[in-house]
Amino acid sequence: MNAHEFPGSGIVYTFYSYKGGVGRSMAAANVAALMAKWGHSVLIVDWDLEAPGLERFFVRPPSAAEIVGKSKPGIVDLIESTANGNHLSWQDCVHTFTLGSNVTPVSLISAGQRGDGYVRKVQELDFSTLFAAHNLGGYIEELRSAWLSKFDFVLIDSRTGVTDIGGICTVHLADVLVLLFTSTDSSVDGALDIINRARVARQQLPVDRGRLLAVPLPARDESRTEYERAAEWRKIFARNFEFLYRDWLPSESLLQEAMEILRIPYIPYWSFGERLPVLEEGSADPSGLAYAYETLARLLVAKLDWNQALKERTSLPPPSAKGRRLDDAWAKSKRKIALNGLHSVSKKRSLKSTIAAWIPRSTVYRINY
Repeated sequence: MNAHEFPGSGIVYTFYSYKGGVGRSMAAANVAALMAKWGHSVLIVDWDLEAPGLERFFVRPPSAAEIVGKSKPGIVDLIESTANGNHLSWQDCVHTFTLGSNVTPVSLISAGQRGDGYVRKVQELDFSTLFAAHNLGGYIEELRSAWLSKFDFVLIDSRTGVTDIGGICTVHLADVLVLLFTSTDSSVDGALDIINRARVARQQLPVDRGRLLAVPLPARDESRTEYERAAEWRKIFARNFEFLYRDWLPSESLLQEAMEILRIPYIPYWSFGERLPVLEEGSADPSGLAYAYETLARLLVAKLDWNQALKERTSLPPPSAKGRRLDDAWAKSKRKIALNGLHSVSKKRSLKSTIAAWIPRSTVYRINY
């Protein structure tokens, strides 16, 4: 089976990061928005039960997010219901967000109905008992099948770290992991550990799910400014994640191109609040955040068919390195003015008047880059 030939009517992408703060939820939300904009039916599910709030990306004004979070049950409530026999319907948990005229709505299932009892529910989850005594694994398989029968794409926002919830998202639910990591050893090592753990655990599932694929995605990328260090880290990424790219890239020669194009830049402007730059700004600028999310979304919509998805996507070459230096001609001219001023100043003048005499009022210090 080729990498992009997935069986069934839909596909599940799990967005996972070993550590928080890499923009995982934002990436998932923006990809969901683009999929809907392009006419696809998409469900995005908040499995980050300990840090919920995925719906905030789709609620305007932001002050309304708390009301939305309390309005419907979510994943925690579904898990609780299967344990106590209440059989809550997942359809009753779906929020629908319309992102514009003539745009397919985004469907979302939150982490759970927020209120005074939410934290207690999360803390009381005993996954060992839920799997052993309440067949949680079978229930998750039922949910997965139901979601895939209704939606073209299901996006899972996973919990970070090595956790029971992370195992559900990476082993039970995923067809493909979107593996976000940053330029730190712990982030890279953690991502590698998770994909290896998930592949081993996947072989023990009672259902045939096929080989777990992964899309390595460097996040908070600073290559537009720290280009030399970024180039060093791309070599590290290539060395560690080459085996994952090979699973779906049509040619090994495309590895460098994939690493140049598939990355999420760090742009401080978008770090304030829960935002959807794919809807707020154009995606024509290869250095922009919307462009990066659209590149990822194209690949996921094409089910990892690189040639179909990204043949027209390019990245700008990094800026050439320039050392910071003083403008020598400017400095020489000002030095002459300063020396003439000093010679003309009387030794009896005050320090203040001396300085005023040899530094022209119009002088502006300049550094060329």
